[in-house]
Parts: sequence; structure tokens; C-alpha cells
Amino acid sequence: MSNSSIVLGICPNPGRLPERSLGRAYLRLMLSNGFTADGLIEAANKISDYSALHPGAERTWFAQRIHCAHDLQHALTGYGQDPAGEMAIAWFLFPQHHTRLRLLRLGMWAPFVVTPWRSLPRAFRFALRARKRGQRAQIPLSYRWEEALPRSLAEVQRELHIEPTKATHPKGVLRGEVDSDAWNFNP
Repeated sequence: MSNSSIVLGICPNPGRLPERSLGRAYLRLMLSNGFTADGLIEAANKISDYSALHPGAERTWFAQRIHCAHDLQHALTGYGQDPAGEMAIAWFLFPQHHTRLRLLRLGMWAPFVVTPWRSLPRAFRFALRARKRGQRAQIPLSYRWEEALPRSLAEVQRELHIEPTKATHPKGVLRGEVDSDAWNFNP
């Protein structure tokens, strides 16, 4: 079993989870972007002084869990892992009481530096809608992600007071890469 499987309690065969479950949405998201569930943990472990940042087994476990939850939150919200999606997830998470970190503030504004000039207005409006959606959401820091994985995505969204993507973003989810000439909505 991989590190993130141990951290999150994900079974070694996530493909066996129900089709419309949070776990399957997470699996589809990771596979569609060529990522594994271990990607964030591997990246964190490459930081030379990662253990100094999170001394102690419990703190390291908690930090790894938060890293893994980040991609689960992408699956939960429908925001992609491209620069537009990373911007949206940062704006969505900011209102949560436990995420008012300087790094998150940087994550909120950094994508605007790479946003194509003509896409800036739509990107900013999209970010504001994501923030408003996040203000309504209630995701406790202690949320038991491993128990939510087999449940339907819609059920988990209702439990955490997360509006369906189409209700918040009727034009679709904004997609955009650093080298594109425009960021557009994907219905």
C-alpha cells in the first residue's frame, strides 16, 4: 500500500469504489492529469528540510493528510488542477477558518500573473464566485475523508454545504494553462 493510501485509508483498488463516489471522482481526476495519489507526498519529501518543518510523526502524518486532502478537494469542488483550477481552489478554501495562511494568499493571487491579459476579467469573476462558494462550505479540518470516499460525490457535497458546480458557475469551470492565449469555460 502506498504512503497516501496509508495516510488516507484508501483501499489498494480505488477502482472498486462506486462509480459516482468521491473516491472514483478523485481517481479520475488524478489519472486524467497523469498524477498518482502519492504525488504530493513525494514532492513534500523532496524538500530537504521537510522533517524540520513538521517535526514528529504525528505532525508529519497530519501535514501529509492535509496535502492529500487538497486533491480530494479538487475532486469535491470540480476545480481542475490547471492554473485556473488551482486559483479557484485557493479562493474557495480561503474562507475556511483553518486556511488563512500566507502561502494560500499567495496561491490566490499568483495565477493572475500567468493569466492571459484578455482572460483577467473572467478569471477574477470566477475566483470571486469560488470564494463565495467557499464561504458557504463547512469543511472541518478533522473531516474523515476515508469514510467519505465510497459515498456519492453529491451526498458529500451536501454534507459539507458545497453548492453543485453548475449552481455557482453556470458558464462552466474555468480552464487555463500558463502558455495558453485565453482561459475559457468548460461546461
